[in-house]
Amino acid sequence: MSGAYKHVLLAVDFSPATEPAARRAVELAQHYGARLSLIHVVEYLPVPLDTELLLPPLAGVEEQLVENARRCLAQT
Repeated sequence: MSGAYKHVLLAVDFSPATEPAARRAVELAQHYGARLSLIHVVEYLPVPLDTELLLPPLAGVEEQLVENARRCLAQT
């Protein structure tokens, strides 16, 4: 099939608004026998060195965001 999809990339944010795009991505991948990949971006949260000692709870926020994203991806 000329022009067929070989790889479908779906960007997800785990919100309900993602669901229609996810359904369409699955349909396209199945129809063309394409590979389906999901991507989720966790925003980098820079902590200025001068406030790092004042805000220790923020040190683990990025790791928590990454872990939450992993759990959500595992559920999809």
